[in-house]
Amino acid sequence: MPNAPDITSQLRHELDDTRLRLAEAEDTLNAIRNGEVDGLVVAGSEGQQVFTLQGAQEPYRLLIEQMTEGALTLSRDGVILYANQPFATMLQMPPGRVIGAVLRDFIAPADHPALADLLEAALNGRVSGDVSVRTADGTVVLLRLGLSRLQLGAESLLCAVATDITVERKREVDLLHLSDDLEKRIAARTNDLAASRLAIMNMMEEEVKARQNMETAHRNLTQEITVRQQAETSARQSALDLEKRNAELERFLYTASHDLKTPVVTIRTFLAYLEQDMAGADAESIEKDVRFLNAATDKMARLLDDLLEYSRIGRVISQPVRATLGELADETLSAVAGRIAERGVSVKVSGNDAALHGDRLRLAEIWQNLVENACKFMGNQKEPRIEIGVEERGAERVFFVRDNGIGIDPRYCTKIFDLFEKFDPKAEGTGLGLALVKRIVELYAGRIWVESTGEGQGACFYFTLPGAVNNQKEGEIV
Repeated sequence: MPNAPDITSQLRHELDDTRLRLAEAEDTLNAIRNGEVDGLVVAGSEGQQVFTLQGAQEPYRLLIEQMTEGALTLSRDGVILYANQPFATMLQMPPGRVIGAVLRDFIAPADHPALADLLEAALNGRVSGDVSVRTADGTVVLLRLGLSRLQLGAESLLCAVATDITVERKREVDLLHLSDDLEKRIAARTNDLAASRLAIMNMMEEEVKARQNMETAHRNLTQEITVRQQAETSARQSALDLEKRNAELERFLYTASHDLKTPVVTIRTFLAYLEQDMAGADAESIEKDVRFLNAATDKMARLLDDLLEYSRIGRVISQPVRATLGELADETLSAVAGRIAERGVSVKVSGNDAALHGDRLRLAEIWQNLVENACKFMGNQKEPRIEIGVEERGAERVFFVRDNGIGIDPRYCTKIFDLFEKFDPKAEGTGLGLALVKRIVELYAGRIWVESTGEGQGACFYFTLPGAVNNQKEGEIV
């Protein structure tokens, strides 16, 4: 076993030798950096190889040293023949530890296959790729290597540019995270919006349904109000009609009782005369009394017939049928032919095709009473004339019966349609003819009036029959 002094001496000798070789290496590196060395011998897998540094001119060296990226010259095996200061700074090592080393030793093991592929591919053209390196303090730095082939005489080298993309990659990762987060937030927001939209659509549907329900309720309420208003209007009209009927009935009863009293008084008076004359056996007086009694009873019979006829108007007595004015006029002229012939009246009928729909007998009574009335009041007219026709006044169809008789005092043009009204007390009849006509006309929702410029100027009776003109349904009260 060697003595301790010998071991110490040997260690000192080896340390001095190491220091000497380190100094020589540093001098060699500085010479390479300063362009004082033109070649480098490197032991590789194929033995020692000599690499020349031809063309390493000072300006280019200075430019490479001032770059912010790392610059490398590599052998085909990846030995670093040259590295600038920025690359050494990236590794946090002095340039002396970098030059002469194998690039693979600084690369993370996981990226060794990728580096080998890059070195091989670079011999055929420009390539680039990302690898991770571990610095002297253990920090992992991500480098982007751009490699290309460099032909120096017969030697094939590789030149590389290394860019630290750690911060850039971190930004990309952060950006991806932000993008993912943004996408998630957008998706969540989209879901929220979709849910909100669905909720809004549901609310809108509910609002539409509610509005439809409100409209339906409003429509139903409006219809109910309309029905009630119509019912109220109908009730008011019925009340007015009833009031009118009651007034008419009261007037009818008063007039009837008054007019019936006259023949009754006459009969009573002449019955007393008859008793006296029979007691005295006065045959002549008895015959006279009987004539007066017969006249009074005849008058009462006619009056009762007219009252019965008047009371029947307004009840269904026959089915409504279609009839033309020409047909009704023919029936009228046949019914009063005797009176027309007696007075020598000429009658003209126009508008024969005008159609009506109603109770044929009642409709015929209108023209029969008016024509008979015209014949009755012709007076001393030498050429008595009656005209029956119809004329259109806008949308209204107006029928008329015109004569050239004695005419009517305008003061009586309205009153003559009342019950038992006779502006000539001596005229035959009961005074119910025009009242009957008016009642029939009103049952067909019509109106009647007379026009006359005065006595001796003739008269024209106008009337409308909307209910008969507009085709009433069968079975209605006429």
